[in-house]
Amino acid sequence: MKDVDISIIDPDDRVLDIGEYNASVMFCPFCYPEYIDFGGRTTIGFGTDIYGNTVQVHECPVCFQKSHHHIGDIHSYEIYKNFKSLGLLKSQQLTNPKTKEPKQ
Repeated sequence: MKDVDISIIDPDDRVLDIGEYNASVMFCPFCYPEYIDFGGRTTIGFGTDIYGNTVQVHECPVCFQKSHHHIGDIHSYEIYKNFKSLGLLKSQQLTNPKTKEPKQ
């Protein structure tokens, strides 16, 4: 697997809390077996795991837990930037839908 160098990720798009490793990639490991699809809109940023590999971090829209998976090419970051520029990311919502409180 060709890893993406974290230095090409904008510092504003990096996160420190990467959550639990998610082997299923596109489904929430905390809500399993309930089907929660992790599309591009649930990405909250990119970070590095304990081995220095670049990972994509998602936040579940149901339980709000973070999880990550490894990315193999820069396309994931390009898609994330496009979603972000269009305001389509779930993290760009102004309130937490469960509590109706402002997001931190």
